[in-house]
Amino acid sequence: MLRCYRLVRESSVFAHLVPYQTHFRTEMRELLEKSAHLHFDAILLNIEELNKIENNKNKNRDGGAINRLYLLIHSLNTTLERSSKFEEIFKQEMSEIVNYADIGYCTFDLLLHEHIISEMMSEGCSDLRAITQLCHHEENSNNIEDEEQILLPILLVHVALNEFSGYRNILMTGTTGHFQYRLEQLDWSAHFDRAIQRWLEFAQVHAFSRLDLSLNLDCQSPIILLNNDVRQTVSALDACHIMEQLLFIWERLRVIY
Repeated sequence: MLRCYRLVRESSVFAHLVPYQTHFRTEMRELLEKSAHLHFDAILLNIEELNKIENNKNKNRDGGAINRLYLLIHSLNTTLERSSKFEEIFKQEMSEIVNYADIGYCTFDLLLHEHIISEMMSEGCSDLRAITQLCHHEENSNNIEDEEQILLPILLVHVALNEFSGYRNILMTGTTGHFQYRLEQLDWSAHFDRAIQRWLEFAQVHAFSRLDLSLNLDCQSPIILLNNDVRQTVSALDACHIMEQLLFIWERLRVIY
């Protein structure tokens, strides 16, 4: 389609039929930006539909803007991952005209920034202000369960944003110099650091509770026969599993010291 459309635009017949036309580069950029806008809106609409279904199932439970934001960023990351498969096609046909990855990513970056700012100004009781509020409130031992429930979505948003930022280097290989992305203006570093610190504190408590249970099980059945050569205790297996989980999540975090 790209090849055919380009040949049509460059043909003498088209020039005679449409003497006054937008430059091909400008038109392609506008089409790509419009496509990104439509895709972004479609993702938001799908998330809203899923949220309505979830609310109907659990009438006393609101999915919250933080969960919806995670779904939005996750969907954008999936789209950016898929878009890499079309990169070669655009390089062959449009490399000297437009940077396909540049336009798509910058449009998503702009729309995502506008969406977050809009949600931050929301008056809802379950909105993105919880990310900043968590940083300014002292720990309340009476609301530990509530705090744990909100920490996980915040952590998921943080990891998803890191993945989204990572596509700048993966897709936009032709971009030179430093471009000021809109999301760079949204400095949540201190707030995310606070949430990560609290999550690690909870993770430590749960990890040691699990190890304590494993050690008690060691007293009942000290050795587990995995095969003819390897023998392990329950606590050894759980300790390895806990370390593996913590390393997996730590590699995906970005903490500003």
